Amino acid sequence: MTDRATDSHSVAARDQATPDVLARAMTRAHDENFPVVFAFLDRERRADMQAIYAFCRTVDDLGDEAVGDRSAALEYFAEDLARCWDGSPTTPILSALAVTVRRRDLPQDPFQRLVAANRMDQQRQRYATYGELLDYCRHSATPVGQMILGVLG
Repeated sequence: MTDRATDSHSVAARDQATPDVLARAMTRAHDENFPVVFAFLDRERRADMQAIYAFCRTVDDLGDEAVGDRSAALEYFAEDLARCWDGSPTTPILSALAVTVRRRDLPQDPFQRLVAANRMDQQRQRYATYGELLDYCRHSATPVGQMILGVLG
């Protein structure tokens, strides 16, 4: 984790780590380019995009960097994710996402498919055929696009 990431997470912790503050801190903490576009969105869409980014980043981190049983961590996260649609997730990042899900009336499927892609990553690194690779993309890249389009309407 970079110093910038540590600083952002410390700020979120000092602010009681409310879901929206945590999502915003995660957006600023990573060295990726696309969060820059958030500045061009209205306040509500920016908050929604930050919640989606924080969700995607968390799923990826669980699949790539979690200590211990990554599959079990992804399973727990998927179960808590399902609670976003009835308004009662326990994970702060998912609490922020629940607001976005309700505000934008987003379907659960793309979110669960992204978790499934990270489960797939636990079992294999390469795909033998183009068809297998395309199926993986239906679980990894396509859902992110669907989430973003859902926020942008």
